[in-house]
Amino acid sequence: MGRKLRSQENLRSFYSFLLASGLHLLFFLLNWGAQWGVEAGDSRIIPVYSRVVVVEEKKPVFTETPAPVKKDPPAPEKEIPPEREAKAEVAEVVQEQPAPRHAPPVEKEERPSPVEPPGEETETPTHEEELTGEDLDPTPEEEGVEAEPALPPLGEGRGMVASYPMTYHKDLQHERVEGRVRLEVFLAADGKPLTEPVILRSSGDERLDEHCLKTVTSYWRFEPAPGPYKITVEVIFSQQEPRPKIEFLGDAVYLSPEGGDS
Repeated sequence: MGRKLRSQENLRSFYSFLLASGLHLLFFLLNWGAQWGVEAGDSRIIPVYSRVVVVEEKKPVFTETPAPVKKDPPAPEKEIPPEREAKAEVAEVVQEQPAPRHAPPVEKEERPSPVEPPGEETETPTHEEELTGEDLDPTPEEEGVEAEPALPPLGEGRGMVASYPMTYHKDLQHERVEGRVRLEVFLAADGKPLTEPVILRSSGDERLDEHCLKTVTSYWRFEPAPGPYKITVEVIFSQQEPRPKIEFLGDAVYLSPEGGDS
């Protein structure tokens, strides 16, 4: 079987070769015959057509820039001469002042002095009598009223305070708030506050002032005295010290009934 297939393939390739050779031979003969006919005098007219090719030349486009318009320079402004102020000549007119007219003197009418009735003579007191008359008012000792004894001195304000705790508010200390608060404390005879303390000098921070007022009113204790009195104290808040520094200014002072200091 294999030999038959090979022989068939060989035959096919041989026939293909023969066919291709014949075609090449035929093409060669045709070409050779055409060349032979031309050489023998057979002339052929081959029409040649010419075409005119028009090439359009592109003209360069020129953009015309408008010529700058020359502006005429502004005409110089004519200086208008300032109007001459007409100075009015003021003529000084001196009027002769008329002589002052003296009014005729008016004669004053003398009023008649009152006539004292007879029998009633008025005596003018002398200087000695006036001095003696001023001492006629009775003194309290003459009336039998004894004068009130003077109150004993209270001494330094620190001696009238039994306890005075003061703390540094943690929030204010954390915020590094410092300052001085000067207070005036009004107290009754039993040592209890009469009114709320008065701030004489603020620290500059309302929270520090309020903390100081609240501490003095709620936690401070004072000594009793023969009468109402007041003390002046200054509290110093500083970051350099953990606790505020307290200073008592001056002595404790009695309060007068009229509301002033005695």
